[in-house]
Amino acid sequence: MDIQETGRSMTESQGDVDFYETENEQQEPGIRVITFRLSHEWYAAEIGSVVEVIRMTELTELPSAPRYIAGITNLRGNIISVTDPKKLFGLPEEAGTNKTRIIVVASNEIETGLMVDEVSQVMDVSEGQIDPPLSTLSNDKGQYVKGGIRLEGRLVTMIDASAIIEKTLIKANGNSAT
Repeated sequence: MDIQETGRSMTESQGDVDFYETENEQQEPGIRVITFRLSHEWYAAEIGSVVEVIRMTELTELPSAPRYIAGITNLRGNIISVTDPKKLFGLPEEAGTNKTRIIVVASNEIETGLMVDEVSQVMDVSEGQIDPPLSTLSNDKGQYVKGGIRLEGRLVTMIDASAIIEKTLIKANGNSAT
């Protein structure tokens, strides 16, 4: 087929094609998530709860804090706690690398950081891709999980950032809020 034939067939078929068809179609509702790695497992959080992603900074340890609190850091004049979700989920620890990040999340105007091994991408996920949490999850881990997402041939656990923030709140007397 030469270029003239291609041009002629495209011109002839253009009358039958609605180039705006995809704009008018109803798309399945979905959410936008940020995906990240903890140890060798992949997780996601709704982007609506994410304030920003920052490079790992020096943390100040709090001697009386629960073990899942990695420490606190100064973020442009605001002191925020940094949670190590691997300790909440019982995952093995990994030494920090140049890919280690802190995902700052917020709920009800309260911010905390989630220390993650790597941030992958921000993407749209349809509700059809989200499965309910596994019933085999223990309550202590399951309370932080919203469900599972099938992405690119792997299962990504969707976390509930609000539940993690609630867990990591520390009262002025040093006791955890929950």
